[in-house]
Amino acid sequence: MLRTIVLFLVLTSLFSTPSTAQMRTVGGGSTAHDSAEEKDSNPMMNHWSSGTPKAQEKPAADLKSTEPVEGTDAPPKNNTLVKMGDAPVKSDIPLPVGDFAELKQMGSATVDQVIDPLRIRLKDKRIIQLVGLDIPDLNAYETGPLSVAAVNFLKPLLENKKIRLYQTKNAKEGRTNQMSYELAHVVLSDDNTWVQGALLSEGFARIRPSERNPEMAAQMITLEIEAAKAKRGLWATREILTPETADKAMNDWAVVEGIVKQGGLHKNIVYLNFGADWRSDFTVSLPSPVRKTLEKNDIKPLELTGKKVRVHGWVESYNGPHIKLNEAAWLEVIE
Repeated sequence: MLRTIVLFLVLTSLFSTPSTAQMRTVGGGSTAHDSAEEKDSNPMMNHWSSGTPKAQEKPAADLKSTEPVEGTDAPPKNNTLVKMGDAPVKSDIPLPVGDFAELKQMGSATVDQVIDPLRIRLKDKRIIQLVGLDIPDLNAYETGPLSVAAVNFLKPLLENKKIRLYQTKNAKEGRTNQMSYELAHVVLSDDNTWVQGALLSEGFARIRPSERNPEMAAQMITLEIEAAKAKRGLWATREILTPETADKAMNDWAVVEGIVKQGGLHKNIVYLNFGADWRSDFTVSLPSPVRKTLEKNDIKPLELTGKKVRVHGWVESYNGPHIKLNEAAWLEVIE
């Protein structure tokens, strides 16, 4: 009898435990907004951004070699995307060379191994990260078909080949990352092929210039746009968006091209609106450092009304699609 009572009490306690409330986050992190009254009274305050959503932050890939995986489906074939098991990938377009006058040549080396689409190991054991690029499906947990195709392209191009390394002239920052990888642009010694440029031209990568390494951004943007227009690689299923279609890339990196309808300054931030309704239309925000850099390059953001521009960045949702311009190189004025 006692055992029966104890069993009854245990079962009762299990089924009467309050359930834990579900929690939902937006963009993977906490946000803060101005009051609704202030936002509504300032049309230029139609968007706010905290930068790249944490959901989009990619953990560093591990150092295992990215080998082709048999039997895994890949996107439909286009110029360079192939099934997972196919290797090597050969280019059917001329591979680009770059102008590295803004950088410092840091010597030569020989490549031992392509670790993943963004990292190579040299014979002297150094690890080089290809600076200025982003691979949409590269992460530490599951390698996507674009990354595998990029590795299949890089292996015959780089392994056991002699290369030259170019880095920023700023010796204090921008030459290494937190993992002590060397950040560099890589050039093949035998034919001067610029590796970053080749990945962009083939559509294996998209640009991700940083404040510490902005030097090659203009040349990289040109190659990215050419690949996008030719529908190569990742651009076979992506496109250069318009302000009206920018919401297709919500929480993702995108290139958006359109005419600025209105610009304004609020709390030292420039807001560029691309539609009549600031509560729902596409908007770009420019923090003060970015605005000052653009002005040094003879681009005055507050005078862009009526002009066609092209912007690169993460599209976030805040009163419609919105890009916070973290780098001046992400904005182009199209004559």
